[in-house]
Order: sequence, then structure tokens, then C-alpha cells
Amino acid sequence: MGQLESLLKGKTLDIYALRRGDRCEAQEFMDDLAASATERFESLMRAMVSIADNGYGVNRNVWKRLRPNLFEIRKPGVRLFCFVHPESHRMVVITGGLCKGPKHEQTRAIERAVRMRDEYIASLVAHQ
Repeated sequence: MGQLESLLKGKTLDIYALRRGDRCEAQEFMDDLAASATERFESLMRAMVSIADNGYGVNRNVWKRLRPNLFEIRKPGVRLFCFVHPESHRMVVITGGLCKGPKHEQTRAIERAVRMRDEYIASLVAHQ
């Protein structure tokens, strides 16, 4: 079962990263982005703070639905994939991210986010 690590507590929402085993891909992505692309990282953090404080419906250019209960937080050149926790609409769970690249890389990243979300939700159901 995956574990959640708190990334950001806001007025409206709390944002978590999904940890699976000894890896937290979302945190690794954010750390790498902070080290290699400071402006993109800061822009993404401002977007996350805005979402946490004002809700995910505030800016459709930043919060985009990709599939049922799979979204992206997007800023130019960078994406974070996330879902709304099934037990609390106040919790957003980030699975990972990518810097914009070829379409096939984006498709693989989305499919990976779907698998991670589905595995996490299945583990919640199994432990009830």
C-alpha cells in the first residue's frame, strides 16, 4: 500500500505526494526540478499554493482533467499528475511529474499515473 507524504497544507485543500515502498516519485521530481529549473519549480509551487488555498476549480489553465479522477497541474513546460483522494475531496495526491517532451513520453507518464492511482485506491479498499 502506498503512503502519503504531506507537501502543502492550504486553506481549502491539502496536497500530498504518493510514496510507494522506498520511493516517492513526486518528491524526487520536485527535488530534481528545483535543482535544475528553478523558475519552473517556483512557478509550479505558486500554482500548487494557489490550488491549496483556493481549490482546484479556480484556474482551468493550471488544473486540467485528463481522465476520470486524474488531473494535471500544469505550468509552461512542466506537469504534475494527481488525483483527488476518494475518501476526502480536500486531499489532492500527486503521483509524479514530467517536463514536457515527446507525446509518447507524456502518454507513458499518464498511464503510469493511472496505474499508481488505481493501485493506491485498490489498497484502500482492501484494508477496509
